[in-house]
Order: sequence, then C-alpha cells, then structure tokens
Amino acid sequence: MSRLSFFLLGLAACAAGARPASGPRPAPAGDFARFVDEHYAARFGYAPTFGTAVGRHEHDTELEDLSRPHLEARSAALHAEADRLAELRRGHLSFDEGVDAQALEGEIAGELLNLETIRGWQHNPMGYASLPGRAVDAIIRRDYAPGPERLRS
Repeated sequence: MSRLSFFLLGLAACAAGARPASGPRPAPAGDFARFVDEHYAARFGYAPTFGTAVGRHEHDTELEDLSRPHLEARSAALHAEADRLAELRRGHLSFDEGVDAQALEGEIAGELLNLETIRGWQHNPMGYASLPGRAVDAIIRRDYAPGPERLRS
C-alpha cells in the first residue's frame, strides 16, 4: 500500500470518530451541559444577589446566607463540583466545551480561594454591610419587570 493510501485510511478513521482504546472515553451526550446548568443553579441559590445581577430573577426576594455553616457547605459543594468537572474533562469534550470547562474550573478555584484561603467573610465586614444595598440596587436599576413587581422583590 502506498503512503497516500495509509494517509487516507488514517484520515477516514479519524473522520469516523475512531480513537485508540487507551484514549479518553467519550462523555455521554449532555453531561457537560447538565453540569453547567446545575453549577449555575447552585451558584445562584448560594448567591441570590449574584443571580439577580446577571439577570436571573428566581431568587430576587432572597439574600445570601453568610453564616459559617452555610459557607462551609458551599466550600464542600464546590470541591464536589471540581471533582465532577475533572471527571468530565477526562472524557471527550468538544473544543467549545473544553474552553468552557477551563473557565468553570477557574471560577470554582477562585471561589474556593476566596472561601478557604482569603476568607474575606471572616476578615472584611463590608461584605456583610454592603449586601442589602447591592441587592436592592440590582433590582432597582434594571427595568426587567414593572416597578411594583420589582419593589415587592
């Protein structure tokens, strides 16, 4: 067989999705998208004012629970998410999913850095003092619903 034939056979195998047995196994379709949805649902549940600020209004009437047990639970949840994301990254993700996964990995690492290492919640009272004002500001500034509805939030 000529070199061109080997090249074309190799190209055909790649196009057919063939991969070596020792390569990463494909992630089931939709796993990464489901992870992303669950990550942000948990994040907006943990930080409702962040959800409001980015245009999600499921938690407009809520404020963050900044108690130590809640922050420790968030930290544990983030570690579980990081492990799950690492498992997804070991599987086959599309190029776009790989980029998104890397961004999410950095986001999770940053939040863990703030919770466990910097511990601003323990040293900086401004997070507590500014929370109500920031929450109201995000609701008042955006015209996403009629004024009376936003006022109730």
